[in-house]
Amino acid sequence: MEEVQQLPRLSSPQVLTLNGETPDKYLIYQTSTWTNSAEDSAAVVKVFYKKIDGTSAEVQVVVTAAADLNSPVVDDVNDRLFFVSAGNTKISFIPFTGAAIDPAVVPVDVLTDATGIQNYKISGDGLSLIYSTEIQNPDVSLPANDNYAIYDNLMVNHWGTWNSHKLSVLKYIRLKLADGTPIKAPIRLEHESVDNNGNTPVPPFGGAEMYDISYDGTRVAFTFAPTKEEATVTEWKIYVALVTISETDFMVASITDPPQKEATVTEWKIYVALVTLSETDFMVASITDLSTNTVVNAVGRTQNPRFASNAASDASGTVVYFQYMPKKHLESDKLVLASFNLAATPEQTAVVKLNDDYDFGTGDFILHNMVKDTAVPTFALFSIVFDGSVELRAMKISATAAERKIIEVSSFDESAKTNFSKSIPIYIEKDVANKKIITYILESSDLQPPKVSSYTFSDWTLDIAAKVTVTKNADIHDPNPTFATTFNIPKEEKFHFENKRSTKENPITSQGWVIHPTKVVAGKKNPVAYLIHGGPEGAWENAWNTRWNPLLWAAKGYVTVMVNPEGSTGNGQDYVDAVRNHWGDWPYQTLLDGFNAAKKQFTEGETKQNWDFTNACAAGASFGGYMVNWIQGKNKVEGTEEDQFHFKCLVTHDGVFSTVNMFYITDELWFPLAEYCDEPTKCTPFDGKTRENFTKFSPEEYISNWNTPHLVVHGSQDLRIPVSEGISAFTALQMRGVPSKFLHFPQENHWVLKSKNAITWQSTIVDWMNTYTEWN
Repeated sequence: MEEVQQLPRLSSPQVLTLNGETPDKYLIYQTSTWTNSAEDSAAVVKVFYKKIDGTSAEVQVVVTAAADLNSPVVDDVNDRLFFVSAGNTKISFIPFTGAAIDPAVVPVDVLTDATGIQNYKISGDGLSLIYSTEIQNPDVSLPANDNYAIYDNLMVNHWGTWNSHKLSVLKYIRLKLADGTPIKAPIRLEHESVDNNGNTPVPPFGGAEMYDISYDGTRVAFTFAPTKEEATVTEWKIYVALVTISETDFMVASITDPPQKEATVTEWKIYVALVTLSETDFMVASITDLSTNTVVNAVGRTQNPRFASNAASDASGTVVYFQYMPKKHLESDKLVLASFNLAATPEQTAVVKLNDDYDFGTGDFILHNMVKDTAVPTFALFSIVFDGSVELRAMKISATAAERKIIEVSSFDESAKTNFSKSIPIYIEKDVANKKIITYILESSDLQPPKVSSYTFSDWTLDIAAKVTVTKNADIHDPNPTFATTFNIPKEEKFHFENKRSTKENPITSQGWVIHPTKVVAGKKNPVAYLIHGGPEGAWENAWNTRWNPLLWAAKGYVTVMVNPEGSTGNGQDYVDAVRNHWGDWPYQTLLDGFNAAKKQFTEGETKQNWDFTNACAAGASFGGYMVNWIQGKNKVEGTEEDQFHFKCLVTHDGVFSTVNMFYITDELWFPLAEYCDEPTKCTPFDGKTRENFTKFSPEEYISNWNTPHLVVHGSQDLRIPVSEGISAFTALQMRGVPSKFLHFPQENHWVLKSKNAITWQSTIVDWMNTYTEWN
C-alpha cells in the first residue's frame, strides 16, 4: 500500500525538437513524489528533460529564481521552455538548447496573476498564451466569505467546493516577437453582446482539453458553460475567438449573436470572437454565433475543441474539431466527433458529424495527416473504451460518410501478462514513403503505472481498410523502471457471460475481470474481493489507479473480481443507457450473474483454482457504494443459492443511502433527474405521479433486511454525495445491531486524495475483509 503511494507519478510529457530536418528530440516531463515522512502538501514536484537517443539520462530542470517551477510547456518554434512558479501565479520561460541548464539563468517573466494560473497553453508560433483563472462573478452581489455565504439560486456547492460566487475564466496574452515579453496585461475573452456569465473550463474536472489556440494565436476555441440553471441544464457551448494581432495590442471589440432560423436550436452554440490589434493594443472585436438549424439539430452539450492543425501552413485554424453529446439533459451520453468550418458561408454545410453512427463514445483525440508537406489533417486518432479496455481507433477525415471507416489501432492482447492501455500520442513523426508513423505514447495498465513508449503504426495510409499493424520500439522513459521486478505482478484475465436481457434478436454479452492472488496460504482457499465501480456510467478498465487497484488486493491474497454491468462504457451505448431508471434491477442482476459466471469458470473444470467464492466480500464507491447498500437489503450471509449474494461482509465508500434524499442534497440535479426518470424535465420526488421513480430502487426502503457486517467510509468534504448519506447508512446499521464501523475522513471529498489517508483507507478495508473472511 505504502509502496504504491510512494511511486513517482508522471505527468505533462511533451517532445521538443532541435536542429532542423534531422532534429534531436527531447522528452520534457514532470514527476510528483510523496514520502511517508512528508505531509501530502509537501509532495516533491520536479521537472526533467531527457534526450531521446536510448542512452541519455534524465536531467532535472533547476532554476534558482523559480525554485517551485512546475507545469512545463514547450515552444518548439523558438526553442523555449515555459513553466509556472511563484505559487502558481507566474509564467516564465528559459531558452532550451539541449545543453545543461545553468541554475543561475534568469527567466523571462511573461505574466503574473495573483488569482492563480491553471491549464495554460501556447500557440504554435510561441507568441500567444491562454490560461484559466478565477474572478469574482460580476453579476452576483451576494456575500461569500470565510464566515458565511448567501445564495439565491443553485448551485450552492459543487462536488467538493462551496460556491464562492466566482467564475473560472479564460485569459489571453500576446508576446513581442523580439524578446518574448508581453505586449500588455492579459485580458479575459469576453464581450458584452453575449452571455459571459459562465465557466471556462467547466469545473471541477475541466482542464486544458476544453480549449485550444491556433498556430498564430488569431483564434481561440473554448468550452463555455453558462451559470444560468447550471444545476439542471447540461448544455455547454463552444466559443471561437477570432483575433487579429500586431506587436502592441489586443482587445474584444464586439460579439454578435445572429438570430436562429428556428427557436428549437437552443443547445448547440458556436461563437466566433473577433480580436483586433493595433500597434499599441489588442482586443476581442466580435463574437458571432455560427450555428443554424440547417446544419445542427438540437443536441446536448458541446466540448473539447481542437483546431484542425497547429502548423504555419494553416496558421489561423479555419476548421475546429470538437465533441458533442447527441442527447439532452445528460452528462454521460456518448461523445461524437464533429468539425466546424469557420470559413463556410451560411449556405454551405459548416458542420460535419464524423462518427455519429458509431456505438462507442470518443475519448481524447488528435488530428494528423499523411500527405507530404501539408498540415491539413487526414486522420483523427481517438481513444475508446471497448470490452473493458482502453483502445485506440483511427478514422479517415472525409466529407463522405462512406469513407469514414473506423479502424482498430490497438486492442487488448489476451496473451500479454501486462496489457497496457495506450493514450493519444504526445508526438507523431510521419514517414509517408513507407506508409507508417512513429508515435510516442503515454501508456499504463491497472497493474503497472504510466510510462512513455515509442510505437510504430505500419500500413498507415489514406485508404486504410484493415487493422493497423502496431509494433513497440522501446520505452522512452519509465519513472518506475524496477516496478515489474519489485512488485509481484498478478495474472489478469477477462471473462464473458450472457446477459439475462439477451435475446436471439438482441444478443447481449457482459464482461468482467479476474485478477489472480499473488499471496497463497498453505491449506487455505483464497477469498474473493468483489469490487463494484462508480459512475454508473464508467467501467473497470486496464488503467492505473493508486487506490481501487486490483494489484493491492491480489498482494493481500484476494481473488479480485470486477464486472462491468449496465451503465458501463465499452459495450455499446444501449448498454450504457440501460442503467437509467434501472439502478436496482438490471445492473444488480448482471453483477450477480457475473459473480456466478466467474465462480463457475475459475473453480470448475480444467481452470479450477483453489479459490472460495463462498467466502467473499463486496466493496464499491459512489454508484458502487450505492450498489453495496442495495445488496445489503438482499444479501443472505449463509447459503449457496445462486439467485442471491452471500457476502460475508460489505464496504460502502461515499455511497447513496436514499435516492430521494440524493435529489434534495446533491449538487448536479441533472444527474438524479436523468438517472431515475424517463422524462427528466417532468419528474420530481415531490410529484406524486413520479415519486416512485425515486423510491423503487432506494436502499433505505430495505433497511429491515440489513444483516451483513458493513464498513461505511465517507469524507466530510464530499458535496456530491454528502456525508449525511454515509452517516444515515451507519445509523441504520447500528440501530439494527449489525456489526459495523464508520471510517470518517474530515478533509477528504468524493475521493481519498491524501496519500496517508489512502493508506489508512486501504488497510482499514483489508482488515475488515480479513476479519469476516477469516483470512490471515
